Amino acid sequence: MGETPGLLDDYRRVARYHVRMAVPAIAIRIRSLEARLLLARSGLGDSGASYPELLAAARDGDARWLKRRRRTVKPGALAGLAQTLAQQEMLPEDRTDALALYQLIRTGLGADALPAAHQGLHVQLALAWQGVAQARPLLAEYRKVSAAVRGDLELDLGNPFAGDGAVIPWLTAFGRLLQERGYRLVDVPEEEFESMGTNVLALAPRVCVMVKGNPRTRAALERSGAMVYEYEGGEISLKGGGGPTCLTRPLARTA
Repeated sequence: MGETPGLLDDYRRVARYHVRMAVPAIAIRIRSLEARLLLARSGLGDSGASYPELLAAARDGDARWLKRRRRTVKPGALAGLAQTLAQQEMLPEDRTDALALYQLIRTGLGADALPAAHQGLHVQLALAWQGVAQARPLLAEYRKVSAAVRGDLELDLGNPFAGDGAVIPWLTAFGRLLQERGYRLVDVPEEEFESMGTNVLALAPRVCVMVKGNPRTRAALERSGAMVYEYEGGEISLKGGGGPTCLTRPLARTA
């Protein structure tokens, strides 16, 4: 990737807002490595620093490097660069570089310098790639995250399958979140758990298929207005450990 400062600077001056808002999405979609230079040039402004120098500072955790340039850099564009690295994931070092760049902005310019959407994304990436212990303090520090996104992230952080949280409180919170979003929950009796009463495949709104042999769950679904189809799964499902959701691969969804 060769830099052409004159062209990049001309484009940056003309396109300012669009560089920050549109280029990350376009770069991710078309998988352009060259777009990283444009985002870096836009984010570094008139500081005189280069993209390699920015990456070196991020990898070294050199917050003072960015602090010295805080009057000229644009945190939103730098955050867009971090997002691009993370979601393109084209080079072996992209994951660690994306997290390091978000961390550099947070420590060098302050947590509030990151736009709200990037605060949430940083937490998500830290959870996915580093774990709960690294993600939880970030969420506590990021104050711009919306209430809705914060609730979702807290639910993810409390997921006992991702960390060491308790199962029942997490399931209760997850159920409440679904209900708040308009979903009606159908309870499955404990005795029909092993016979795959919980493994129900939605074919369309209020149309589903399940393993035969779960009469109470079927009755509860029908009382909720669902049309229920059953199949004999004693061999392929109960013995094989795969219900209708595991045995199906959606090719297209229209509803």
